[in-house]
Amino acid sequence: MSTEIVVKDRENPKLKRGSLGNNMVSQHNHLVTASYELTLTEKRLLLACISKINSTESFSSTTPFNFDLAEGAELFGYDLSNSGVIAAFKSAAEGLRVKAVSHSKVSGWIETSILQGYEYHYETKVMSVYFSHLLIPYLSELQTTFTTFRLLHIGKLSSQHSIRLYELLVMFLNKNYGKPCHKKMKLTEFKELMNCENVYKNNFAMFRVKVVEAAINQINAETDIDVSVKYEKNGKKGNGRFFTHIVLDLSKKSRWKNAENEFKQILSDDQIEKILNNMEFLNVHYDDYQAKGGKDGVLGFFKEAKKLLKEDPKKHFSDYADYLKDK
Repeated sequence: MSTEIVVKDRENPKLKRGSLGNNMVSQHNHLVTASYELTLTEKRLLLACISKINSTESFSSTTPFNFDLAEGAELFGYDLSNSGVIAAFKSAAEGLRVKAVSHSKVSGWIETSILQGYEYHYETKVMSVYFSHLLIPYLSELQTTFTTFRLLHIGKLSSQHSIRLYELLVMFLNKNYGKPCHKKMKLTEFKELMNCENVYKNNFAMFRVKVVEAAINQINAETDIDVSVKYEKNGKKGNGRFFTHIVLDLSKKSRWKNAENEFKQILSDDQIEKILNNMEFLNVHYDDYQAKGGKDGVLGFFKEAKKLLKEDPKKHFSDYADYLKDK
């Protein structure tokens, strides 16, 4: 069982620091909607490895990201004493190395493997993965049009369809600034986004039950999102009408909003001003801001730092508490 969530009362979940599940998965929306076919274990491994990336910074195809199989087994409910689990993760890494992900662009299209390579360390049961250089722009130095969520929310989703739909729902909510969202689209578009154009292709009833509603039931039970679905008919097929559109209504569960706020260290405006007025804070962090391409000098730094301190000080400035101490 995963240790990221204390679930004695599922209506009041709590986040626990220091666990794999609390890592944030951040990826450009083009990667969220890209075309690729992965198994469940491949998808889980991919998202776990992405969660090791600091998406605000740059990295290269020679940068290793370490995945601890013990942490992964705990999060996803595997028994690591079973040798087949280790073999499954190694097979998943190989799948990520050889399988292609593709995305259409205005100027053309891109197709690449996900991983350039990987290493497995027998003694520590740690896997080091290296992302393909063509994929890196969709994972690093992200500033706009990206989707982010905590890894723990996909930990108990037991199909690649459930995970894919969850990623899309988070993207829809992000585009709507986190507010409840009403999303209507053609079924053909939805199937394309879900990478399942050929799943139950000629049997809508099975697609509806086995793919859509099975995924929605899991998402409602195991994640921070509530979602409902309707289908609309249009046109004619023979003497009857047939379904052409899907309608999703979704929102973030309030209990998870509370858990996130509790997990984050929320600073008052006075505390933020105290940090910004501490010259040592400027001396320590300004060079890093410039190295990342920060603009408008010191004023730009203070503006950006203020925004990040409001958002999540522990995530962006791990030493923030040092600047609140009275000297």
